[in-house]
Amino acid sequence: MISIIICSRHTGISPSLKKNIEQTIGTEHEIITIDNSTNRYSIYSAYNEGVSLSRCPFLCFVHEDIKFHTTDWGIKLVAHLSDQKTGIIGVAGGKIMTKVPAQWSNCGRYINLIQYQHKTKISIKIKDPPSFSGVRHPAVLLDGVFLSSRRDVFNTIKFDETFSGFHGYDYDICAQAINAGFE
Repeated sequence: MISIIICSRHTGISPSLKKNIEQTIGTEHEIITIDNSTNRYSIYSAYNEGVSLSRCPFLCFVHEDIKFHTTDWGIKLVAHLSDQKTGIIGVAGGKIMTKVPAQWSNCGRYINLIQYQHKTKISIKIKDPPSFSGVRHPAVLLDGVFLSSRRDVFNTIKFDETFSGFHGYDYDICAQAINAGFE
């Protein structure tokens, strides 16, 4: 049901991430790891390669240094994406897109995640705005830590491989989705 696409700096993802996904997703899935240990791909081309290899109707692009805490998150994801107006969803984003590209968190941000600070070994739960108690909120830009969409949306948009490197792909794909008429 869900293709989880991960661009890895290693030849494969960690066994702990694989186990974490299997224990929390709650639905059928496949994990597609794009081996980028030799820097062969930009994040744009790696994710497009993952889409071409995927077989499921729902696509999920995630960083390899995450851990899921929500039980049955895959079932919840499919429910959110069942709204045909929805283009892309994520766990952190903002409600403003400026004419000059800027980070999503500059103004009107929505975020609900736990961030682990490696140097201080401290976990910080970030929930902004603090009063937000819902399970969804409209956003224009999303952070690339977790992006998900339906396959049919990727018949209209794709990661733009004219860009290189590992930054800005989230901004670009969100802009494409908005321009294509998705929320």
